[in-house]
Amino acid sequence: MEDIRKTYELHYFAPVMLIKAVWPHMAKAGYGRILNITSSTLFGLHGWGNYSAAKGAVATLARSVALEGAPVGIHINAMAPAATTKAMLRNITDETIRAQLSSARPELCGPLAAFLMHETSPCNGRVFFSGSGHVADILFAQSQGATVKDITLEDVQALILGSAMHENVKVYGDTLSQNAAQIAQIAQDSA
Repeated sequence: MEDIRKTYELHYFAPVMLIKAVWPHMAKAGYGRILNITSSTLFGLHGWGNYSAAKGAVATLARSVALEGAPVGIHINAMAPAATTKAMLRNITDETIRAQLSSARPELCGPLAAFLMHETSPCNGRVFFSGSGHVADILFAQSQGATVKDITLEDVQALILGSAMHENVKVYGDTLSQNAAQIAQIAQDSA
């Protein structure tokens, strides 16, 4: 339990405390920019449940606090950087994925951070992915779904297992494989 507590203290409560510390000053000034650092592991990553959940909380924190900050001129967004670091590489044993991640240089995440923190940036309550020069919105989406009057268990099963409810929605599985594949495709397209 102690490891879970430490993970949340560092990856969720630290951003909360920082926001709480700067908020009154930004509100008084009528202006502020906050950038939470989340992680694309919020999509899930085997063996990283605590970290993924904490980083997912940071992303939704940004979205919720943005609603509170907008009336007083405070914008808050979140960024999920994909940047290869020594610490990251220590945890990746698959050589194919390691090779694919080689183009994910940390400095390529800087331009998105600079844009989101700039006074002219209109973004507020958004969550972005940045890696290898690729920038993408991370969307919290709800499929079109379906309504069934007097719905039954069988109706729910048919809806969930059928394809109609999920048309036009891309669902990602494993985060690491998704990011590695995206980065490899970006590198290939840039070559």
